[in-house]
Amino acid sequence: MKKLSRSLLYLMLVSVAAFLVWHFEKPTREKTGDVLNRIFLPDFDPQQVNSIQIEHLMNGVKLKKENEEWVVTNTKTKIRENINPAEKVPESWQKIDSGKLLAALDILKNLHVVSLAGSNPERHGYFEVSPVGMQVWFYDSAGKELAKLYLGKMGAGFGESYIRKEGDNNVYLTDHFLRVLFPADAEKWK
Repeated sequence: MKKLSRSLLYLMLVSVAAFLVWHFEKPTREKTGDVLNRIFLPDFDPQQVNSIQIEHLMNGVKLKKENEEWVVTNTKTKIRENINPAEKVPESWQKIDSGKLLAALDILKNLHVVSLAGSNPERHGYFEVSPVGMQVWFYDSAGKELAKLYLGKMGAGFGESYIRKEGDNNVYLTDHFLRVLFPADAEKWK
């Protein structure tokens, strides 16, 4: 009888603890935690963008608007310059599918951040939102920088990625994989 009551007491304690955890933690409720669900660049206007520079490791391109059409050329990245300063990359501007670029800019304008992934600058390399990751600069017609973004690696889901603005240590998880929208190779824009 004594063994049964000790076992019963343990069972009751575990049951009460489980109920308290369930009651206060609400494990069946949808998690909201650090979910932000807000526009990443609320003031970004694709109509103002007149040129774009993209660098990713050894590859780089410049895009510019000429007579309401977009053209692209390969460029020498900072990493490539450090490795081989004597190398010349000739400018060869070629017309691209402007619709593809306009669609990418529209996605960027409406890009939602899902959550804050971190704010520690020492972790920027992990998320690939540092100078060795993909960098994208947006300029207006006067050459003024509108934004500089670091497009990071893919998130846990295939349709997510990390992003960071220049001058901001916050790294956000977004609802799009952005590197495919802004390739650093001129051939992929044609």
